[in-house]
Amino acid sequence: MKKLLSILLTAAISAATAISAFAYDKTNITVHNTEKHGLYITVGGTKIYCDKTELPFIDENDRTQIPVRAVSNALGKKVDWNDTDKTVTISDYNDDKNTVIFTIDSKSMLKNNNAVNMDTEPKIFNNHTYVPLKFLGEAFGCDVDYTTEDRFSDITVSRISDFAGFNQADSITVWGNIESLFHEAGALGSIMPYEGEAPDLNANYIRAYKVTMRENDTNSEYDVYWDTLYHKTFVKTDVVLYTANEAFPRFLDSLLEAGGDAIYVVDDKDRELFAKYGWNINYKLASLTDTLPQFNELGDFSANEYYYLYNNELSKDIGLDLSKYAEKAVTVDIYQLREGMPEKFYPITTARGIVVKYENEIIGAFISTGRHQVENACSLSGKSYDEITNMSFADFIVPLLKSEDDMKSKTPEEIIKMYCEALNEKDEDTAIQCIAKTTMFGGVTSNLLNTELYDSIPHLPLTNKTFVKDDERRIDNIKSISNVEIKPHDNKNSDEKHKSYTVTFDAEYVREEAISNGNQYWICTMVYESDNTGWKISSFGH
Repeated sequence: MKKLLSILLTAAISAATAISAFAYDKTNITVHNTEKHGLYITVGGTKIYCDKTELPFIDENDRTQIPVRAVSNALGKKVDWNDTDKTVTISDYNDDKNTVIFTIDSKSMLKNNNAVNMDTEPKIFNNHTYVPLKFLGEAFGCDVDYTTEDRFSDITVSRISDFAGFNQADSITVWGNIESLFHEAGALGSIMPYEGEAPDLNANYIRAYKVTMRENDTNSEYDVYWDTLYHKTFVKTDVVLYTANEAFPRFLDSLLEAGGDAIYVVDDKDRELFAKYGWNINYKLASLTDTLPQFNELGDFSANEYYYLYNNELSKDIGLDLSKYAEKAVTVDIYQLREGMPEKFYPITTARGIVVKYENEIIGAFISTGRHQVENACSLSGKSYDEITNMSFADFIVPLLKSEDDMKSKTPEEIIKMYCEALNEKDEDTAIQCIAKTTMFGGVTSNLLNTELYDSIPHLPLTNKTFVKDDERRIDNIKSISNVEIKPHDNKNSDEKHKSYTVTFDAEYVREEAISNGNQYWICTMVYESDNTGWKISSFGH
């Protein structure tokens, strides 16, 4: 049996569930100075994640310097920086009496107000605060060991089918804590020899991956097949075919998209919060900074405002309220979760955990699939927006909408004509005013990368442009919209707040994607959004 699969099978057979790789001993720190992977630190066998700009290094006194926040987070400590005194204070979250204070460029450390002499000093390097690992670790009773041995193997995941996920690399090689995660994800549930009629592993709905582990000069490998139509998973060695849990290929699929940006150390508080509601975090996809909106009034459409307004109701379901921190700068961590979305969201399965923090305290958390419809989201308890609020988002926002005096008295035909003229003139602001807020909101996660929270560049109907760079606008894909004709359309669903119109025009695009140049025929659905905003375009369809 191949080595890696043997580990997975042993884990699956010997335990009903895998033991978390992150329940590690925080009193055992090891400095690994290796030929293959360079210098890195493990705490209880788990590698400390450091950004590329804050890697550990060995100073002129032969001491290992480590970014203070990285090692403190791994040890479960809080960090406070005093810019005036150039001091950094590290302490237990629940015990301020157990405190260590370092002063930049000073060889004296304070341990519970007692001076300790060091043979090196803390430093500012690449705009990050570094402290000598030996003295920090020993101050908190940790054993600090040194070795040239590598703890981890290299694992390569390669895509071997034409059917692929979104924006995926052909292959990726990872190492570190991901090795333990592979064992957990593969061992989740039962991996058993497959019995039955041989499946068609070459079907066009199969995503296939090759997993290779390299340890010293030895390679071991196996193939994973994900049946995305019937939601089955097969693991194949040279001679045996096994069945596995769907969590494993979801894990591989997301990893190929995240690439080298996936981060394999997770804040303990985040992990504990999700575990409380039955979710397991695999790894961090991204850590972003953002500013919360004001929450109490909605003017011109803003992806930021609507995204947080919607998802705050999901956070409230577990007792967290983002609105208390309106207009504050926050950090947002995006995690890949082992479990899939609740069954009610089928066929959407992939789930991301979103955690919003202010000054390192969790103030919001919810589950989101990311791309596709923004409404594919739920609270940590698994409830949808409608289940929590007992109303649609369209009804929820009506009391918050500011009056649009220049728009609310216009007829549906006038709004459609205005929109077409705005597209022709590349007037994005006017075009946005013509579209229903919920329609604009529905586009904020369309074709979104898993490492992103929302798309702040408006998705406007008929612009015929899916992907844009940060400095581009979708409306700029339009060369011209001309010869517009608008006529009422007979629709059995029309009523006093819903109307349909046929819209024909000639279109020319910079680049043809879903829509070809030439004469266009569309059915435009209009909705009376509110007394404050009047008629808006809901959709263009055929």
